[in-house]
Amino acid sequence: MVVALALLLPRSVPAANDSEVKNCITSIRHLYKSLDYEHALSQIQLARQMQRGTEDEVTLSLYEGLILYDMGKQDEALTAFRAALLLRPDVALPEQKIAPKVRTRFEDMRRKVKKEIAPTLESTVPSRVAEPSPKALAENQPPAPSKPVGPVKCEPVPPQSADTSMSGQQQWRLAGLKYELCSKDLLHGQTAETLATLSTRMKEATTNYQRILIRKQIDQFEEEAKHPRPAEALNTQATASAKKLQAAESSRVEQEKSPPPARPTRPVKCVPAPAQPTADSSLGTTQQWRLDRLKYALCSTGRLHGQTAETLDALTTQLKDATTNYQRVLVKKQLDQLEPQAGLSPLAGATGP
Repeated sequence: MVVALALLLPRSVPAANDSEVKNCITSIRHLYKSLDYEHALSQIQLARQMQRGTEDEVTLSLYEGLILYDMGKQDEALTAFRAALLLRPDVALPEQKIAPKVRTRFEDMRRKVKKEIAPTLESTVPSRVAEPSPKALAENQPPAPSKPVGPVKCEPVPPQSADTSMSGQQQWRLAGLKYELCSKDLLHGQTAETLATLSTRMKEATTNYQRILIRKQIDQFEEEAKHPRPAEALNTQATASAKKLQAAESSRVEQEKSPPPARPTRPVKCVPAPAQPTADSSLGTTQQWRLDRLKYALCSTGRLHGQTAETLDALTTQLKDATTNYQRVLVKKQLDQLEPQAGLSPLAGATGP
């Protein structure tokens, strides 16, 4: 599997492209430190549309894992960490200030990957096991699959599209993979069906979240196609992976459709906000003070009731349950919009350390 992943990346990278990728990684690093995760993920996708080397791909996967973990998408984060560790099992995280829990999960994944690739590395060592006789090989050989009568015409790969969107680039990538499989007479059965399904789903995707999920499925499919296993095992895994991804997407859509339960209204007691926090207070402490100040301003003017009270209660709960600075920044952005409506000016330096 490690060999297969290495084959997917170029052996050498032109200096111009290498410089562009390095610039993207520098931008990703700054965006990550400023908690601008959406833009950082966009930069990662942009970098992956460029020609790049193994080290750059490892760095992109590591930052992708750190960002997704902070966004609460732990399964996707671990998938990104695994992709980096398959290429460089001894790589270290690119940032020093990492939560202990994230570092622990990363090291757990490192141990799993090393255990996973150990048999592969051992199998590359030459051995003196006697080769089976031609007769034994013939007896153990599975029957060859039937091939269609007549030559199969493989459609050539179209020129790289000017469409730099994730959807456009992945469609061009699928076209290239289709031609490669066809030229090797591997484009049939479940393999052909899976390729067509991925192309259709990428065309119909309406959100970047859906496109990222499909891109990961394409990554896995391409890895398996370029490092083929027995046909039955490959088809079984492709089918199982497609069903798992579809089930996860269906579950997410159903959750988005389900309205949140209505919160009961209750009398509100006006409580003055505590003393203003100092400039070196934490992000969570500063936003909690802003919430208390906003509640008192609305309550003292008789406007803290109904939907307004429910919104502030929900923000209080959201801030209390936040485990990452990214989640606290989301609360801050909502407060930035609510304070002017209550006649309050946003607090200067309200971001916290």
